[in-house]
Amino acid sequence: MTKYILLSFGGEEFDAPLKYGEKIKPSVQFDVSLMGLRNILSLLEYLHIRATFFVTANFALHHPELIEAIARTHEIASQGFY
Repeated sequence: MTKYILLSFGGEEFDAPLKYGEKIKPSVQFDVSLMGLRNILSLLEYLHIRATFFVTANFALHHPELIEAIARTHEIASQGFY
């Protein structure tokens, strides 16, 4: 019997601190997101699982090489500009 796992992840600037009034540099926002996405991609590759990644256009413009790498194996979907 075939089993299916449906997963989706968000690729965007890490902005949780901003929602609580804390300041965070844009470079740190991208660094946190990149670290998380790379960890997720490694795990998915190890497990041979495909997923959908909802990414913001802003994130894609700043990291086109990562988006291209994700698109080679996974599905890319739009999450808006920011």
